[in-house]
Amino acid sequence: MAAPGSEEHPIWSIGPFTNRGMVLAVILTVALQLAVIYLPVANRIFRTQPLLPIEAISAGLAHLTLLIVEIWKAVAHRRHCAR
Repeated sequence: MAAPGSEEHPIWSIGPFTNRGMVLAVILTVALQLAVIYLPVANRIFRTQPLLPIEAISAGLAHLTLLIVEIWKAVAHRRHCAR
């Protein structure tokens, strides 16, 4: 049997907050990325500019892949357990 958190178990079966270090790393990374994109002082330093609404929407839609993979794992896990 695979360990929880493996490629076989959906995130909601093991809990998305079980690895605190990973959660903090993701939060910090997202916060820093948003700061570089949207803070005027960071725009000057890193030569960036805020995303257009359509760009922000497309970036958000990219996360649908994660949802699809998690649903796929849940279905596969149920089929495996039903055998």
